[in-house]
Amino acid sequence: MDTAGTELAVIGVGNMGAAIVRGVLSAGMFPAERIGLADPDPSRLEPFRARGCCVGARAADVVRGSSSGGMLLLAVKPQVFRLVAAELLGVRPSGTVISIMAGVSSASITSALKTERVVRAMPNLAVSLGKGVTAVAPSGGTRESDIRSARGLFEPLGEVLTCEERLMDAFTALAGSGPAYLFYLAEAMERAAVEMGFDRKVAGVIVRRTLSGAAALLDAGREDGPGALRARVTSKGGTTDVACRVMDEAGVASSIRDAIVAARDRGRELAS
Repeated sequence: MDTAGTELAVIGVGNMGAAIVRGVLSAGMFPAERIGLADPDPSRLEPFRARGCCVGARAADVVRGSSSGGMLLLAVKPQVFRLVAAELLGVRPSGTVISIMAGVSSASITSALKTERVVRAMPNLAVSLGKGVTAVAPSGGTRESDIRSARGLFEPLGEVLTCEERLMDAFTALAGSGPAYLFYLAEAMERAAVEMGFDRKVAGVIVRRTLSGAAALLDAGREDGPGALRARVTSKGGTTDVACRVMDEAGVASSIRDAIVAARDRGRELAS
């Protein structure tokens, strides 16, 4: 594997790592041959090898071949980071290190990799379509150029916000896990549609179009907010009003809030 001159080294090509690389390739940020990917699972690497990326099983090989000032993206599961850090001993990254690991503090990464040029980021899955939202949090030793590099990586993939590191677990619970909440709702709506007599394929079309259309309305009406939009389609005593009252009586809104807080707290547990 020839990774000489790699401008973006990605360690971990799971769902999120792969989504970012697909977004980077679609946006044309780097030529494929300037992207190095490491993952122990060959099946994850093969689609990117076919597109011209440099791939291999060892993180050290990818990082060693990075160009001076190239970016290193840590996209492994938090519990795997200790093993990755051990593999990278003696291969100190020379450029910006961007971590999308939930719950792993910049201080831990700095200590493990012997570099202060660490930026924590949390994107969500829609970055693969250029419709994501990413939070970027600098650490104490982060340079301005590191922030620019991190923002430059994610801005073509959607909206980028800068936040304090103490809020990263909350952002992860909201945005990182957020797509799953919508998918959860979609599953429930599809089940209801099938139970009411719709064919499963037709039910899927109805639900996908309904939710994607509602999301487009929400995005277009940012000044109004979700409450105002819901009021517009809720006539007192009508079908939507009855449905919303059933959900209120079941405590759906409170359950969603509790679920997001639980996800945030899990991030804090991972950090410890």
